[in-house]
Amino acid sequence: MKLYVMTNDEAMDIWTKEFPILSKYNSSTVFAKSDIMLIGLRFYWSRPSFYEVALEFVPLWTDWQGVDHRVLHLYLRPPRQYNVLVGYTENNRALIQGLELAHNQFGLFLKKEVSLKDLLQLNEEMKILGYKEHWSLKNDPLIISSYLRLKMALASFSGNTILINRTIQQILDVTKKWYDERLEFLYGITLEEWKRKVFSMSEDRESFMQQIEINKTRPSIAKLKSIQITGLDILAEDIPELNETIRMKLSNAMDRFYRRHILGH
Repeated sequence: MKLYVMTNDEAMDIWTKEFPILSKYNSSTVFAKSDIMLIGLRFYWSRPSFYEVALEFVPLWTDWQGVDHRVLHLYLRPPRQYNVLVGYTENNRALIQGLELAHNQFGLFLKKEVSLKDLLQLNEEMKILGYKEHWSLKNDPLIISSYLRLKMALASFSGNTILINRTIQQILDVTKKWYDERLEFLYGITLEEWKRKVFSMSEDRESFMQQIEINKTRPSIAKLKSIQITGLDILAEDIPELNETIRMKLSNAMDRFYRRHILGH
């Protein structure tokens, strides 16, 4: 019997049912709006029988350039493996595995409430979730600048002076290892210009917050469901590199996935 092959819209419907906070934004994305950014999934319809999925964070604090102006983009993939190829047929093994993996990797960020602490620890969480070779503070600006920019935005949004100062110091420490020519090649601006742009989020917090509210009034964004960032009263000293409970939870979940679907145990 010939299997029914879903359309792109039907495939997206599967994912919005799995993550009800998300709703369709355009033909390749499903999003929700949080306090400072859009959070959701992007689909790549590049193959006839399979598609790829990625988690995206899209900033609302900049002059809106459209949904492609993302701050962070992470493909769905098992640890030590390539990106997941999800099948178009309903209830197929690739789809079931993809949904399970998405809950393990992205579930913390695709719900009604997302903690500031989880977002601030994203760098460490991604190392555990199969991105270790890409997510190191020793890497070049192409990789780590997005995380630092997001962290500065979160610190500025929180209004926590201690957290803001710690983030600024981290950026100053990390960027000492960057080559100015590399950043200029990637972004068309010098290192000093990039730092001024990032630091302006906290230095002119009023404009930062005002731009977010302007973008939220756009009809395509206003209609989206809302994610609330919680735990804004957290103290910077209470944010370790990665909370041990979260570390064990993520490690165990990914080990189970690897044994079940990759090793076949």
